[in-house]
Amino acid sequence: MNSPLHWWLQDSPLDILSGPELLRNWSLLLFGTEKPAETQIQSTADLTQQLWSKFNTMRDHLERDYMSADKNLQAYLASFYIPNVERTRNILSAPVNAIHLEKIVQNETVQVIDFGAGPLSASAGLLLALNALRGRLGKEAFKCREINICAVERSEKAFSKGLQILSRTACKDVIINATRATSIPAERKFHIALAANVINELPEKHKFKTSMQFAQSLDASSANLALILEPGQELHSRGLADIRDHLCTAEELKNFAVIAPCLHKKECPLSSKKSRNDWCWFKSSFRSPSLLEQIDRKSKIQHTELAYSYISFSTNETAVPQKAGNQLRAIAVSDEMDAGQPDDAEKRLDYFKNNLFTGAKRPENENLAKLARTGTKTKLCAETGDYLGGLRHSESAREKLRRGTEISDSTIFAAIIKER
Repeated sequence: MNSPLHWWLQDSPLDILSGPELLRNWSLLLFGTEKPAETQIQSTADLTQQLWSKFNTMRDHLERDYMSADKNLQAYLASFYIPNVERTRNILSAPVNAIHLEKIVQNETVQVIDFGAGPLSASAGLLLALNALRGRLGKEAFKCREINICAVERSEKAFSKGLQILSRTACKDVIINATRATSIPAERKFHIALAANVINELPEKHKFKTSMQFAQSLDASSANLALILEPGQELHSRGLADIRDHLCTAEELKNFAVIAPCLHKKECPLSSKKSRNDWCWFKSSFRSPSLLEQIDRKSKIQHTELAYSYISFSTNETAVPQKAGNQLRAIAVSDEMDAGQPDDAEKRLDYFKNNLFTGAKRPENENLAKLARTGTKTKLCAETGDYLGGLRHSESAREKLRRGTEISDSTIFAAIIKER
């Protein structure tokens, strides 16, 4: 994904949301000061560690309305708010998504739904992504003058805390309104739909139905963009792939288009129905603000690499902009896979067959055999031709190819194995 912009250090007269002010108001909301005492930080870090355990190892003990409890909300704001702002900002700033936002902000009023909004961290990430877009387009070309956010959130406390941060941070010439609802409003339609780290918290029997309602909340008569963001763990990533497949084949969504990270609407080879050894997740480097670093040190939760899985899509395929003259070939969706040290090419070939292909029959392929003979490093790439490919990259391209990298330069493909 994009390199971090360190938004909390930057301010511009064109910004819709001031990064430094957002960070300042976050600190004041948490501690009542920009420089809290060690005891305040330690106390909050202890709460954060408890909430982290519930998220990751004691999920059955996580209350459905956990943000209504003051201690849980304090912990969430301390450790998870800023990283989730950054995850959303980073994804929506990627060119493949930003081109859709550019079309949407030609509306004078933009309607946003933030499902499972909590303290509005996803909305804040969107507004920070719009900062960069407005800076690039200029004030006159950025037509939007009002952004209305409908936050679907059970906890009034969480919504109120997030609104305090946003309302004290927003600029003067783009009006930001935010209201709370307890369910997706059937009578309203939206240009942008956000669902960050919430679908995985729903009861299993409600996930498909709720995801469909979320998708149908978009205004299908205009350019629109939806983002579902989930944790990067295998369980949640595969669950998200299942939802993606469900939306792709839904008769109710006749003009549905997947935007990223995959570039097609075929069945996902990394869903829960498949038995591959990898799943679709991403990570981005993040240089945390100083106060968050202090909280992280005491809670022993690190945010230097932010992991997540996601899908962005539109329900108006006719309004989907062309991807830079169809130059976008692929998006990297894995880290390097290493078959190990043995020089036996047959063992490597068997490893690549097991990891690069799905289905009972794994076809022989000259490029695959060549890859096994010449090296052990490869990555998976979701490509425009509705398949995954195994990519052996040149050494010069190695650092460029992180998870989420948008690939247009065909010269980096030393070998490609196409899987339909």
